[in-house]
Amino acid sequence: MPLENESALAQLVKIEAAFEKVLGVGIFASQEVRPMPRVTTGLAVVDYALGGGLPRGMITETYGPESTGKTTFYLQVAAANQALDPNWRVLFLDYEQTLDREYARDGLGVIMDRPRFILAQPSTIEEGALIAKTLMAQGLVNQVIWDTPAASQPAETIKTPLTDKELKKGYKSIEAGKSDTGRIGIHAQVFSYALASLVPVIAEKGIVFCFPNQLRTTINTWGAGETTSGGRALKFYAAIRIRLSKTETVKESVADTFLGTTTQTAVETLVQFRIVKNKTAPPERVVLVRQFFGRGFGDRETLFDLAVKRGIIGKAGGGNFTLPGGKAIRGTGNVLAYWEESPDEYAKVKAALYDIALQNAQDLVEDQHTESAESTDFADDDPEVDVPEGRVSI
Repeated sequence: MPLENESALAQLVKIEAAFEKVLGVGIFASQEVRPMPRVTTGLAVVDYALGGGLPRGMITETYGPESTGKTTFYLQVAAANQALDPNWRVLFLDYEQTLDREYARDGLGVIMDRPRFILAQPSTIEEGALIAKTLMAQGLVNQVIWDTPAASQPAETIKTPLTDKELKKGYKSIEAGKSDTGRIGIHAQVFSYALASLVPVIAEKGIVFCFPNQLRTTINTWGAGETTSGGRALKFYAAIRIRLSKTETVKESVADTFLGTTTQTAVETLVQFRIVKNKTAPPERVVLVRQFFGRGFGDRETLFDLAVKRGIIGKAGGGNFTLPGGKAIRGTGNVLAYWEESPDEYAKVKAALYDIALQNAQDLVEDQHTESAESTDFADDDPEVDVPEGRVSI
């Protein structure tokens, strides 16, 4: 016969005490319901789409074509939280060895001084996992950026032949069409083991763990598709997965005095953030964010465009705008400058946007409700996260 609740609770307390003697205190977690701890991304519209920002103690992954701002996004997350918290420290695992430190510091506002920013360049997955786990466990970092799963390889696959005998063996394998890179699937296996060891520490220490990921081609009997690197484990472990894609590029004519010519130079792109997976809020929200070359994603520029579309900021002829409260300003640049000097006025517009119901907010997605060819050729090969029939946007 099942025990009554009171008897079951008394028995459970005894069993928990016995387990804690063997396995340690804390093996049974508290059942207290608490608000989800989050941090800002530095982009108001993305914070809203995520349900309030990036969750602490969980993994977030961004993926998409090259030059869509995957690493820039996480660096801006770092800069925004460094500005809010003087003790916010970041570990950057630079597997690609392409971090532009000047751009991160001067363009994005990241504080690069140690210990606020710790830059490591490990060679293998095992090395990166060891570095991250050690620093997280010691409470030395709040955010980890693993850039990128595609560039991080298992130790087994990057062993370099040193002797003549090993070199000859390697050449023969290449001539025979064989790959001397270890077992099939070793990258996904090792990455899965690494994530399994990192997740408990990430959760315990409340780390914001970030993976900017690359796309890879999958070849099967139905043709070529695209997926993300790191195997399926990262897709499951990630609480947030965001797909980034360019929908529009803005170019300006720039005179080249050296060549004596005028060229069209890209100065801005419109990037779509699609929340493919979200275990902390409703998924499949889509927002468009303006990305400026040299200074990253524009928070206030994006919010300004959205507020004008919603009618929160009145627009008249000649570039005249009326802000909430009746203040009239001429020119977009002057509005942004005014917000810089008066953050309270910017906060009012942001609050007004948040008050609009999500189901009535369809105007940030392109009017045609179609995506460009560039943004549709990298659909995830997972059927459960494929492109949805309908899109929701704030």
